[in-house]
Amino acid sequence: MGIFVAALGAALACEAWGPVTELRDLDHPDLAESSGLAASRVSPGALWTHDDSGAAELFRFSLDGTVTKHAFPSAGNRDWEDLASAPCPNGGDCLYVGDIGAERSEPGLTVYVGREPRGDGPIRLIERWELVWPGAPRDAETLLVNPCTLDAWIVTRDATTEVYRIPADRGPKPRELEPVATLFVDEEITSGDFRPDGGALVLRSDTTVYQYEVDPAAPDAHWNTTPTALFALTRTGEAIAWELDGDLLVTDEGRPTPVGRIACEDPGEPAFCETPARCGCAATPRWSPALAWLARRR
Repeated sequence: MGIFVAALGAALACEAWGPVTELRDLDHPDLAESSGLAASRVSPGALWTHDDSGAAELFRFSLDGTVTKHAFPSAGNRDWEDLASAPCPNGGDCLYVGDIGAERSEPGLTVYVGREPRGDGPIRLIERWELVWPGAPRDAETLLVNPCTLDAWIVTRDATTEVYRIPADRGPKPRELEPVATLFVDEEITSGDFRPDGGALVLRSDTTVYQYEVDPAAPDAHWNTTPTALFALTRTGEAIAWELDGDLLVTDEGRPTPVGRIACEDPGEPAFCETPARCGCAATPRWSPALAWLARRR
């Protein structure tokens, strides 16, 4: 049992990345633009995406072309811009939808936290976070949720890239975002995602994917460093997500939606979390990054 618990806390680092390879396009008549992207925590190999306006609904898809639509009846879609998958605040597995874009008819931002469905049913609202900018409103397209700690941030898409922490006392009463840092990035950031173990995160622009290594003991320290530019992108797009086996997926603009994979060709040795019970992989051990790493190394 001790070996299994340790494996749940293993982190899948990557020493070398391959080129972007094109996969099967994502196509659904009700999906005009893949604005956010997140790996499913309950369905092997599946991913989630959404449109940036219109109906409050998400699309679960597999790389074989299967797509199912799931209503989110307790949410509203003013300008959904990004998506994250992580444990629910009260246990289980959730999708975090960032209604954070600039195109809105009313001030403020909302993050909807919904339980990820295992079948074909709707998404059930768990929490609703109402947020406001300090001072003037910003444009933002990136929501980040650390799957180990459930700390969360919003990254702006303005001429100056800024990071704001979502306060810990979240809920329906509006809370002011907390300014954290101004990034050393000269491009507009359109999406981001945490590695499934919480030990790193990526941000993407139209042309570049950047990576930050994250120290769990200092969760905001990396923002004051220069990120690693992992690789260049050749198509304009908005979304990026870390698969549970350590690869990265990107979606580009257009319908049908182009989907690309950046494979980790040289996984590093796994590191172990100090508190495996809080790691994102602990909620769904059968798809944990550590077990995927072990399977790939055999």
